[in-house]
Amino acid sequence: MKKNVISLAAVLFLILSCFNPITALANDNNEHNYFQFTTAVTRMDNDGTFEFEIEKWVKSDNFKATSNKITVQTKALVHYENGNIVNNYKSNNVKFKVELISSHNQKVVGSYVGKCDNIKGGLQFDVEKGKQYHLKISVYQSSLGPYESIKGSGEVYYVEVL
Repeated sequence: MKKNVISLAAVLFLILSCFNPITALANDNNEHNYFQFTTAVTRMDNDGTFEFEIEKWVKSDNFKATSNKITVQTKALVHYENGNIVNNYKSNNVKFKVELISSHNQKVVGSYVGKCDNIKGGLQFDVEKGKQYHLKISVYQSSLGPYESIKGSGEVYYVEVL
């Protein structure tokens, strides 16, 4: 009997030690959220193309303004988890928000809302040359269905990726 209790305790200890509750909470169904610069060079002087996928929101790495203006352009569609595109009617009614944020004080410099219609749109923002910024892209006043995500791409002009 004592041997069975010790064996059970050892098994429970092993199971619990393999489970990391912090990782489980951090992942919280966000495996499809990513942002990545896709330009071949790591340092960009003029523009940077990027891809993103969101179920909720995603933040880019920091970049430095090489001008007193930064232009951001994006386009996106709603996709099912298997890669198929959601029908045009539903996709056109889903929106995403793009925010340019100062990395120094975390204040939003400006933002715009895009539709998931695969048509490129964007804005130009006044910034301080030499300062660091990042983008935050999030689902905007819409809800995605199960197994759906927003996939898109874009460009940031007049920046250098750090």
